[in-house]
Amino acid sequence: MKFIYWVLWASIPSLLSAEAIVVTADRIPSPLDTTSNEIYIIPKKEMTKLQGQFIWEKLKETPGVTVSNTGGQGQSTTLSIRGADSRHSLVLFEGIELNDASTTGNLSDLALLSFDGLERVEILPGSQSVLYGSDAIGGVLSLNLVDLEKVNRPHFIYSGSIGSNKSHSLGITHYNALTKKLKLFLNASQISTDGINQTSVLSNKQSEEDGHFLGSVTGKLLYQFSDSHSVSLLSKLSSSTTEIDKGFGSPRDDSNYETKSRNFLYKIESKNSFMNGFWEPTISFSSVSNKRSDEDLPDTISTTISTFESRFKREKLILQNNIFLSANDTLIGGFEYETESGNTQNLSSGTLSGLNYQKEESNSVFLSYKRSDQIFWSSGLRVQNFNDESNLTFKVAPGIKISNFRTWLSISSGFKNPSLFQRNSSSFGNQNLKPEESMSYEWGNSFEVPNLLNLSLTFFHLDIENLIDTTGTFPNISYVNLNKAKSTGLNLGLSSHYLDINLTRKNARDSNGFELINRPKFSSSVSGKFSFNSYLLKLTTIYKGPRDSGSTFSRTRLPGFTLLNSSISYDFRKTLILWLNINNLLDKEYTDVTGYNTDGVNFKLGFNWRY
Repeated sequence: MKFIYWVLWASIPSLLSAEAIVVTADRIPSPLDTTSNEIYIIPKKEMTKLQGQFIWEKLKETPGVTVSNTGGQGQSTTLSIRGADSRHSLVLFEGIELNDASTTGNLSDLALLSFDGLERVEILPGSQSVLYGSDAIGGVLSLNLVDLEKVNRPHFIYSGSIGSNKSHSLGITHYNALTKKLKLFLNASQISTDGINQTSVLSNKQSEEDGHFLGSVTGKLLYQFSDSHSVSLLSKLSSSTTEIDKGFGSPRDDSNYETKSRNFLYKIESKNSFMNGFWEPTISFSSVSNKRSDEDLPDTISTTISTFESRFKREKLILQNNIFLSANDTLIGGFEYETESGNTQNLSSGTLSGLNYQKEESNSVFLSYKRSDQIFWSSGLRVQNFNDESNLTFKVAPGIKISNFRTWLSISSGFKNPSLFQRNSSSFGNQNLKPEESMSYEWGNSFEVPNLLNLSLTFFHLDIENLIDTTGTFPNISYVNLNKAKSTGLNLGLSSHYLDINLTRKNARDSNGFELINRPKFSSSVSGKFSFNSYLLKLTTIYKGPRDSGSTFSRTRLPGFTLLNSSISYDFRKTLILWLNINNLLDKEYTDVTGYNTDGVNFKLGFNWRY
């Protein structure tokens, strides 16, 4: 109890009042205090200090989110939200789904996502299938650029950093109103590092480093024909090269094994407003194309060449209608049509395997109702057709505000279709796989003391049926609907001017009673913030508890660990920010994912100049 009293006392002086932040948890802008869902937002003021950094590095501080990294910057990195699997997290960029259906479970690799050019990052836990369809059983990570509709003058942003492992980054962002009707956004960035040794065990580190390069160019044009009609065009091209090691066996420290990835996306969107804003229809078409090539040349580890090639494409048409019945009541309905196609080819020890070219399509209709008032409400239905079968999902989420106290209850179902690989792989595919289905329950409470602090307590429970897993032993392995799983827990948060505390306690297990892989029971982050003049000093401790790692059939129990990170920044007249981050300040030796290395004490020194 003394600790709690100290926290409250430390939070009292000179605190910032919480603002009514507008979010997109209902597919429309909504005030945070009328949203029936726990939401985590990386504040805009922090975004300026995160350019040139990977998103997963910051997500470690998010309640309920578990980040698993396989060997430092650039190496495969996934997230689990509230105990769900990494493939149950949907990642959106400007509303475009980034999950790669040619991968085993249709997941998105966070190692290819940086903060460069981003204006807003939101994390929405819980089953979100009513809003976003398949892949959102665990939650949604939403990445967004600046809102060009609000831009009325030129902006230039230059950022750069240098750091440990010969890492460096450079970024240039420009957005402007070229005319009263035409607006432009441009961003070009690159991140490079020599990396660390990915997979040598801690007790026997070798000298070979596994480097990474990521470059991207993003552009967006918005043309406003009138106050009631606008058209936008968005495109993004990114390219990465990463040195990797063998995934299994011994020795694993491979000096000539690398993977290359090329990703291109674009989106055309038309927004309209009719009947004095009563009806707002939006139609969009997006396309995502991913290309990956792995090559491992003969060496002392392997006497034969090994290669892996994958191609994947997703096209999606969305028609959404927002009908504003009153100032507080909105109907959101629409239609989505999606196609996914791809193929993979794996050459190992002279044997070819993989996924022959496949194309699948799905379509869905959705309808939801949003009320924003003292008594607020969010509810909806979605019907999706996939592989000649239909899935119905729903959400019911009432809430109430009483002065500075807010409480809500959310009950929602979700589903995830089998990936292209799981259904059609020549080696392991199963055409009879059923979609994974979920039920998500959330009871949230939030209390704000104006100009003092904000407290939150959220209880959650997630049930998943028809969980897709593998059965058998190599080479006779196939995908089946093998298990059920559930995750129950709570998040406790305290936010103030001087202190942020986030605690998560959960129990995630399958139907056989085994703990789900890489899902610790307890995790936390505690940040102390101290400002003086134009300086801001932040100290953060991140704790990740004991957990099972490895695979379902080969488990390793990993101990918990605590990391101490620090950052200091100097804000010169709100145009130039100089910052220094030192991570793992105490040089802790730890294991995040079994068999993979982690970095010791490391730093980044950078700047962000805007005008």
